[in-house]
Amino acid sequence: MPAGLTQSQIAFINSRPWVNSVRVFSGNPYIPGVIVIATLNAAFGPDGWGLVHISDGEDRIVEGSSVRVVAQTRVSIEVYPRDQDGHLIPGARPIVRCGVGTHTSKVNNKSLAGVAIDNAHAGALTRAIRSAAAMDVASAQPVQAMSRAVP
Repeated sequence: MPAGLTQSQIAFINSRPWVNSVRVFSGNPYIPGVIVIATLNAAFGPDGWGLVHISDGEDRIVEGSSVRVVAQTRVSIEVYPRDQDGHLIPGARPIVRCGVGTHTSKVNNKSLAGVAIDNAHAGALTRAIRSAAAMDVASAQPVQAMSRAVP
């Protein structure tokens, strides 16, 4: 069993509860950010995990009257180990997993560039969190991705 995760957490993660929440937008499958956060809260409890924002970046491309923004965000998720009774283990090192997300947004009017910037960064953040949590649509091994051996 992975160190720091309870039997019920492992069972919950292995059930891949997010797969029924996959949506399709413009032909691309995705999991809404609210589902990602709700799943992490359900698996680890609101006090059992944390998000660390590492970096952001963006490119803005002006094409005639339109603006395309490509944003990239890097985060890490820390899962705080619990004992088999579900209590947080004081002083235990968290399980840390990093993720990167990239998202593109385009508007056809330069005056709406702010909307494209906001949308690109929001999408990149959601994808980075999902990546760190190994909640890809096709992910079959989320527990292994969130586990680490105890030193």
